[in-house]
Amino acid sequence: MKPLNRKVVSFASRFSSLAAFVFLAVAGCNGEPLATQQGYFLGSINIPAYGGWVGDTVRVTADAETGFFVFVGTAIDLKVRWTSSDPTVFTVIADGSETTQFAKLKMVGAGTATLTVNVDDTRIDPKSNVSSASSTVTVTQKGVMRVSPKTATIAIGATKDFNIGFVTTSGGSAANPRFAFDFTVSNGNVTSLVKTGTLTVADPPVATLKGLAAGTIKLIVRAYDQTDKLRQGKVYFEDTAVVTVSPTVATVVVDPNPKTLQVGFDHVFTATLKDNSGATLPSTTTTVTWSVLDQALATVDQTGRVTALAVGSTKVKVTTAEGVSGTADIVIEAAPFNPNVVRVVVTPDSVALRLSDVKCQFSAKAYDANGNEVQVAGFRWIIDDSTVGSVDASGLVTFKKVGFTAVRAFYGNDANAPGGSGSLTVNPNTP
Repeated sequence: MKPLNRKVVSFASRFSSLAAFVFLAVAGCNGEPLATQQGYFLGSINIPAYGGWVGDTVRVTADAETGFFVFVGTAIDLKVRWTSSDPTVFTVIADGSETTQFAKLKMVGAGTATLTVNVDDTRIDPKSNVSSASSTVTVTQKGVMRVSPKTATIAIGATKDFNIGFVTTSGGSAANPRFAFDFTVSNGNVTSLVKTGTLTVADPPVATLKGLAAGTIKLIVRAYDQTDKLRQGKVYFEDTAVVTVSPTVATVVVDPNPKTLQVGFDHVFTATLKDNSGATLPSTTTTVTWSVLDQALATVDQTGRVTALAVGSTKVKVTTAEGVSGTADIVIEAAPFNPNVVRVVVTPDSVALRLSDVKCQFSAKAYDANGNEVQVAGFRWIIDDSTVGSVDASGLVTFKKVGFTAVRAFYGNDANAPGGSGSLTVNPNTP
């Protein structure tokens, strides 16, 4: 008896997982076929999800790495058909030759449609559909890749996220899942890439940088078309961000230190940032916050201007965003009385406001007999009608009700102290 005449052919080796039907022909002892029966394709086809922009042409593939057809005798006529469920979203403009696993799609309009691949055995029927697979194709308006933010400053040891996305010319989203990304930094000694992400429609990629040393680098992001296997090396988009890593602030020096002030007077303090070596850093290295330890004795604004309110000792403090701080001592003394003051002028001299305005700030200046302004520690403020409003030591009036009153400032506490006044009218809220 002759051995069986068997013939094994590997077909469409990339179609690794598509279930299909094949014919298995077994030869008899004399070499003639004894029988013909259906066999099967080992594995299954897998079509990944695709995305593209309106106007794009995308080459797609039905991936199969392990499957193969087994048959004996005459080869089976297998053909592949690619179809679109909605030609207004995309069309199949080329399906290649018989038994191919490649196709070209033309992206027509924004939307989602289904791409289907069918394997037909033409010996059974031109559209026998012995096996099939499908996938979703998402088409969006054409866009460009952008890295955000374009510039950033981070501290040594800190991290910063940079978002990578696609936007249309009108600023809308143009998410496109067909791209893969490559992230690089121009100087790995200054920053390191601690995390990167891949693009999906729901979760755009993020590159996270960590500051290692002071300096300025570029984050470079390149997009590659991961669906076009013949052109995977082509850079479709490239964008950059400039990242500055600021040095670490080790100490803050506040000047002058110490400082003596008289009640009612002010002074502008300065803060100098220094690194571990004692070198002075730019003031833009970090943000700082000014404060005083005893706000009953002095106030400070965010420019460093301290105003003395009462006799005593306190400190002015500067704190960086990272928590590094420095202080300066302040001694506040009583201001001597100036006997040359003969006249006080209050501003505004007359004002009318609505009750809803809530407050009004009055100020005063002192002058000598020659009309020269005299610097004094402060004034004693009073309001004639305390039912209309109240006034604090700085001349700020808070309204209580509709009415008219005078607001007065005096230099000194005795009955003959020079003074001046301004008038205040508090009107109803109606126009």
